[in-house]
Amino acid sequence: MNIDKAPRDAQGLVEFSADIEVLAPKDPTRGNGVAFFEVPNRGRKAAFQFFNHAPFGPANEEKELGDGLMMQHGFTVVWVGWQFSLPKRKRAHWN
Repeated sequence: MNIDKAPRDAQGLVEFSADIEVLAPKDPTRGNGVAFFEVPNRGRKAAFQFFNHAPFGPANEEKELGDGLMMQHGFTVVWVGWQFSLPKRKRAHWN
């Protein structure tokens, strides 16, 4: 890792940000207390494809959620965007 080369904020800390999406039961009493955490590859969410027999693609509408197995069992599904293969920038040096 090259964390020692990462830019720092005013407090000397490395900052990181990512998109997060959470799908949780409307009624918390119906949840099972488990969060299924997925880190999509280039934004492609696969949890519903593998566990809900959903078609491959976005899960933006109810019909795209498949058979709803994860929801029926009370799972909270969490996606965090992560892109580790950003284009290389010109090398810089930090103190």
